[in-house]
Amino acid sequence: MQGNHSSPARMSLKVGRIKSHMSHLTRILGQLAGVPFALLAATVCLAVERAPIDPASVHGRTALDLTEQLARFHLRATQLNDETSSVMFDRYLEALDPSRMFFLDADMQAFEAYRHKLDDFVQDEDTSPAFEIFNTLLDRQAARFEWLIDRIANHWDEFDFATDETLAIDRSEAPWAVSINALDALWDKRLKATIIDGKLSGESDEEIRERLLKRYRNSLSRLSRYNAQDVFSVFVNAYASWLDPHTAYLSPPAFENFHINMSQSLEGIGAVLSEEDDYVRIQRVLPGSPASKSGKLVPNTSILAVGQGSDGALIDVVGWRIDDVVKLIRGPRDSIVRLKVRAPKVEAQTSPLEVLIVRNRIELEEQVATGELIEFEHAGRTRRMGLIEVSSFYADYEHNRTSSGDVERLVAELALKGAEGFVIDLRNNGGGLLQEANRLAGLFIDEGPIVQVKEQRKRPYTHIDRNRGLIWDGPLAVLVNRLSASASEIFAAAIQDYGRGIIIGERTYGKGTIQELVPLDHGQIKLTQGKFYRISGMSTQHDGVTPDIEFPQSFDPEEVGESARDTALPSDSIERTQYSHSRQVEALAPILRDSHQQRSQQDPDFLYVEDMASLARELKGRTHLSLNLETRQSEKDAIDAQRLEIENRLRTAKGEAPLTSLDELYDTTHGLATTEEDASEEEDEDPFVVEAMRVLADFAALSTQLLAATEKGAS
Repeated sequence: MQGNHSSPARMSLKVGRIKSHMSHLTRILGQLAGVPFALLAATVCLAVERAPIDPASVHGRTALDLTEQLARFHLRATQLNDETSSVMFDRYLEALDPSRMFFLDADMQAFEAYRHKLDDFVQDEDTSPAFEIFNTLLDRQAARFEWLIDRIANHWDEFDFATDETLAIDRSEAPWAVSINALDALWDKRLKATIIDGKLSGESDEEIRERLLKRYRNSLSRLSRYNAQDVFSVFVNAYASWLDPHTAYLSPPAFENFHINMSQSLEGIGAVLSEEDDYVRIQRVLPGSPASKSGKLVPNTSILAVGQGSDGALIDVVGWRIDDVVKLIRGPRDSIVRLKVRAPKVEAQTSPLEVLIVRNRIELEEQVATGELIEFEHAGRTRRMGLIEVSSFYADYEHNRTSSGDVERLVAELALKGAEGFVIDLRNNGGGLLQEANRLAGLFIDEGPIVQVKEQRKRPYTHIDRNRGLIWDGPLAVLVNRLSASASEIFAAAIQDYGRGIIIGERTYGKGTIQELVPLDHGQIKLTQGKFYRISGMSTQHDGVTPDIEFPQSFDPEEVGESARDTALPSDSIERTQYSHSRQVEALAPILRDSHQQRSQQDPDFLYVEDMASLARELKGRTHLSLNLETRQSEKDAIDAQRLEIENRLRTAKGEAPLTSLDELYDTTHGLATTEEDASEEEDEDPFVVEAMRVLADFAALSTQLLAATEKGAS
């Protein structure tokens, strides 16, 4: 909406930030009915002592520049208007208070004046409404942390853990609290849940009390560290991320961190982090990194505490800023960092684990393709198959090393050793260079299109393998999982569309979009400006690549993958391109699935994955948390018993002695090795690789029979 901006909210800002802040403070005081005088005084003191954060002039120019660049180049090409202003408004408030535990309904009513005005402010290079809202949040948080400190320090004995109260696990759609007293009641429940969690983890009351006092005192002190750049980044990213999950504003410091992650030269653990509610979570684990080698850190894992060395004190990081957590985790090469973590999305229902990781520099050598010849008995004969692991699509032109070149060399070496077929393992491969995915696919097809690309307002264009011939024309399989993304999906889709090999594993991630960096007046914008399309015309976006032979899901697709992101672009299609397609996989797939099902139903490792996934679904289905200690203890005991039963079923099937408690499992599984030699001793045979090899062996045998039958019919 365009106009003269004569709304009361806009006019209040024109008379100056001091008056606006005092007006807001008056609104706070009007809502504090029933709050103890000492707490009221503390709240007023904090509000006066902490000066409000004001925008810099560069922020207004950058916000306008950002929205104009998104309108010009983003695939959705959305214009800034009243409708998008409303979206920006909602997403900003969601980013600031996702669980609706700080703002009041009265705050929402006051902010509502900005719902359809943010576009006007941005077009006037004015970001002051975002700062007014953020300053309100800081006031609310300061008062709340003071209340929590007082509650823990002076009213600990008042907590009653014998009541039948419950706490809603997800409050994202809950109504806003109508008063401070209503928020007090919510936070009292949340505090009880946190205390119960500590009790169930074996902490004493004094340990819990000390930890929580330190947590909220730290949270209170960190409020003064927010600056104008922090506020601006949250505000513009609320809008940018609405367009799609991969579009983001990068401030100058964030851009520097982005370059560090892309160059993978950081001495640390090799994990990309994100922030959600009070938790810093693992968003992605870099292949070949210490975090990847640990085998324990998966997407959406929450980091609860960080410790230095093998026995340094664990520092509680719940509620910390992400950059502060990153500083704790980073460190010199060969030093030890310990993370206290909890499994994805079930924070209140599972016990935390301690993971020990040796920091290291993530080098290209750690990510290069590797290969081995695997010999095994199958269907009454000895089979030899090559396994080639490709953890990323890389190119180091300085040292003349590429993923496609390394795979070509490995295939030749293993073929000379008698490999009858190859499994290309792309599990956990998050992608890399598009040209390398094209070249790798070209090694296994005899020239032709590999992938189509469609950008905004442009006709699709096709990446083509123009090299005649292929390095291997025999049996081929591609092993994928939910973390196989982007370039991995391009390769797997091409192999599947040509019918060149069989795709095995889980449905892939579903990232079929292309991003580019555009410089702004202050910082950069990483925006989505195109999509990948299969040569069949379908997109890998959102839906990923569906395997011909599906394995049990190691990752919950509702939590991990493009389809789990609320603003993910949809899947669509364009016109298919011309290519040849073998029907061999389609013809043999039903037989291969039957054989696989018969084996997997008897395979203890596959049954174990299914059982663990079933338990995770059960836990995730719970909407409320009991605040009765006895009930929670019973629930924990039941969950532990289920876990123990599942673990012992696997151990018994493998001829191992059963465990008497989960403590023994944590000692052997989660007391992680500190050296690669120790880690290698702990590695078991990968059941998914074993089964992929058996599927490939079946495919090879059936292909031979089909060829013989075809030749006989032709004669």
